[in-house]
Amino acid sequence: MNKSMQRLARSAVACCVAGALVSGCSSAPGDTSQETDGAKPSGQEITVATDATYRPFETVDPATKKIVGLDADLVEAIGDTLGLTVKLTNVGFDSIVPGLQARKYDAAASGISVTPEREKVVDFVPYMSAGSGLAVQKGNPHDLKMEPLALCGHTIGAPKGTIQAIGQLPEISAKCVAEGKPEISISQFPSQDAVNLALSSGRIDAAMAANISLAIQVEESDGALELAPGDPYDPSPVGIAFPKGSDLLPAVKTAMAQLDSSGELKKIVTKWGMPENSIYTGAS
Repeated sequence: MNKSMQRLARSAVACCVAGALVSGCSSAPGDTSQETDGAKPSGQEITVATDATYRPFETVDPATKKIVGLDADLVEAIGDTLGLTVKLTNVGFDSIVPGLQARKYDAAASGISVTPEREKVVDFVPYMSAGSGLAVQKGNPHDLKMEPLALCGHTIGAPKGTIQAIGQLPEISAKCVAEGKPEISISQFPSQDAVNLALSSGRIDAAMAANISLAIQVEESDGALELAPGDPYDPSPVGIAFPKGSDLLPAVKTAMAQLDSSGELKKIVTKWGMPENSIYTGAS
């Protein structure tokens, strides 16, 4: 895209987002908030909720205390495209969707899987696709693999409110019972870090999370954890979430398409160790 085309695209997106900013965007308190760098027009600020315990999508940099990661870079790039200041607010994952429904936040970016149930109450702009994987203690003492019936009778952990905790694991457990096998004991934790700690200490048999994120967390575990064998379970889109009917969504969708076509989305995804083929924006 040449510079003239970029200026035209930015102008079109700016016009698209202007209506969403007439009366100002919402803001909400959180445990950790930050504004992305760069001067923006006064009052044009959006609040984006995230659970900063889910590397590499988002985490708190221990040195700077800022939220960093794929989602942080992505929403900043969208903000730059739209001429907005983005304030990231660190909240528990299970409070994100209710917060969007209450319009406490303008959007949420936290490696959120797009599911039919969530689409009933919030809207999405997808940017990648991921399935679920399984992490186990080093040596895989329970000989587990990412196959549904292999999990029967085991204690599996996941963060509260995630697709794994409230969707996939209960469904798999029901299949276990239907096959005459013991159900899964599902342990929910306030964060992915808490899940990983429970696994490394032996309080759970395995942790289930997005396969790409889990692979990176295993690499960072200093040999305490490993990935169980098996293909990613039930791949689905991952997207930025918005309150139903948000005026901001069309502008973000246009900005996402622009970042994809310019190669900026690829640059962000691969910077954080994600494969290029994980990009999915819903475009034909």
